[in-house]
Amino acid sequence: MAGNEKIYRPAWKSFYRSILLIVLGAAVVIALTILAPFEAKIKGVLWAAWAVVAIAIFLYMVVRRASISLTVRPDEVALDQGILNRKSIEISYSSIRTVEVTQTLTQRVLNLGDLFIASSGTGEYEMQIKEMPDPHAIRDEIQANERSVKRRSEEHTSELQSRSAI
Repeated sequence: MAGNEKIYRPAWKSFYRSILLIVLGAAVVIALTILAPFEAKIKGVLWAAWAVVAIAIFLYMVVRRASISLTVRPDEVALDQGILNRKSIEISYSSIRTVEVTQTLTQRVLNLGDLFIASSGTGEYEMQIKEMPDPHAIRDEIQANERSVKRRSEEHTSELQSRSAI
């Protein structure tokens, strides 16, 4: 990892729907094993089926989280997506047109949000990152870096102009 580079991934709490599904599945299996007159073998099959589904959901969460990273560097923002098939997008701060954060009510409660980053070269969002932790802080960091790059560029231009005037 380079100097001031920060890497963000979707938060574990962004998988609240998947976690809720695992918990609800366990509740259904518990209710069935207590209330329904099943044989022990059938109860074992129910628990085994729940375990297989829970493991599959958990593996989905791990792979999904590992497959997305947003890297905020001093000079650019980079989005890497995928594990087997990779897609990488880099946008320099001088090209960023807008950084948008959207949040549903649930996302606001969990301090999650969706980030959309557009460059000046297109009319679309090049980067669309769902369920990021503390999205306003990420946006503020990107905008602070953007201002810093602009300020350095202006200082460099001013320095060149003063040298050429001599």
